[in-house]
Amino acid sequence: MRDHQKAEDTLQETFISVFKSIHQFDGEGSLAGWMYKIAVNACLKELRKTNRLIFPEEPMEFEQLIEWPEAYEKLQAEDLLAILDQLPYHYRIIFNLHAIEGYSHKEISDMLGIKESLSRTKLTRARKLLQEQYLVHFKKSIV
Repeated sequence: MRDHQKAEDTLQETFISVFKSIHQFDGEGSLAGWMYKIAVNACLKELRKTNRLIFPEEPMEFEQLIEWPEAYEKLQAEDLLAILDQLPYHYRIIFNLHAIEGYSHKEISDMLGIKESLSRTKLTRARKLLQEQYLVHFKKSIV
């Protein structure tokens, strides 16, 4: 959630959902993990309401990712967050769900109502864009 007020509202909705359905928690897994899943679903629900979860189809062909070990060594968390913030929204959501939150492409496709192949394609393109953006940022920081 990019808007601080929307994030607060969504957090409140998350806690309301947790309290309303706490009786459904069966004790399998951690309570925090169960609550986390409710929070992710609340965020996705809010994004759907504002039509921010639109994923245009893309061709499956894409360029090979480049290996760039020296850049990975110098990558700072702040740099990655700044670059991530520049990604188009549909790429950023898939990247966050897969690379940061750890959801599988099957889970992402179920949550977003898209094909698994589209999730994979969007993730690959997001990684490619991140590499390109980092290259631009990296060159600026060297000069």
